[in-house]
Amino acid sequence: MDSVAKHDSSQPRLKLHHGTPETLQSEVHDHLFCLMSRQEVNANQVIFFEGDPCNSIFEVAKGVVRIYKVLQDGRRQITGFLTRGDFLGLSLDDHYVYTAEGVTDVTLCRYPRDRLEKMLEENPRLSKKLFGLMNGELVSAQFQMLLLGRKTATEKLATFFVQLLQRQEGTEGSEHILNLPMPRGDIADYLGVTTETVSRTIFWMKKVNLIELNKTNQVSIEDLNGLLMLAGPFCSSRLTGTMLNREDRKGITVKG
Repeated sequence: MDSVAKHDSSQPRLKLHHGTPETLQSEVHDHLFCLMSRQEVNANQVIFFEGDPCNSIFEVAKGVVRIYKVLQDGRRQITGFLTRGDFLGLSLDDHYVYTAEGVTDVTLCRYPRDRLEKMLEENPRLSKKLFGLMNGELVSAQFQMLLLGRKTATEKLATFFVQLLQRQEGTEGSEHILNLPMPRGDIADYLGVTTETVSRTIFWMKKVNLIELNKTNQVSIEDLNGLLMLAGPFCSSRLTGTMLNREDRKGITVKG
C-alpha cells in the first residue's frame, strides 16, 4: 500500500468563494445557506489532515473524496469514498479524525463549525434532520468493518462493486455501468489488499463474465446475480429493496 507524506505546511491554502451548488435544495440546506461558502479542490489535493483543528464541516457537492487514516507503519487505510450529498469532517472532539483529499476535482460546501453548532442549538428540529443526513459516515464505517472481516479478496471486491451500484442507483446510466474514478491502489487500500490482488481479481471477474471493462475507469456489470452471490446475503438484501425489482436491464437480467 502507498505510504503517505507528512503534513506539508508549505502547501498553498485553498481559496474559498461564495456560491450555491445544485445539491443545496432540501429544507436543511435552505437553513444552512447563510453559513455556506464554496470550496474548490483539485484532484489529489488535501482538504484537511488528520489532527488538524476541526473548524469546518463539509458537504460534497460534486466529485469524489477519499478519507483515510495513516497506520503506525506508514501505510494508508482508506475508510471511505464520499460523493455528492455526503458530509465529512464530523468529529466529537476539536480535531479531525482522518485525512480527506480529492480523488477527482471536487466542489465542497463549507460550514463553519462554531456557527453551525450555534444554529443547531437554537433549532432542535433542524438538528435532527441534519444529523439524519450526516449518518453516512457511520454507515460507511460499519460497511468497512464488514469488508475487512473474514471475506476473501474476491468477495471484498464484489461487495465494493455492489456498494457502488447502490450509491449510483437512480443516476443516468447507473443500471449497469460503474464509474471508478479512483485508481486501483485506492481500491486496494480501501479493501485491505494489494493493488496486484485487485488487478488479478478484476481480470478473473472479466474472465468468468461477471464484468466487462469498458474504459480505464468504467466497469460494466454483466452478471449482477453472480456478483451478489459473491458479495453475500447482507449486500443482496440491501440491494433487493432498491434495484432487484427492476428486470431485463441492459446487460443485466435480475431475478426476484
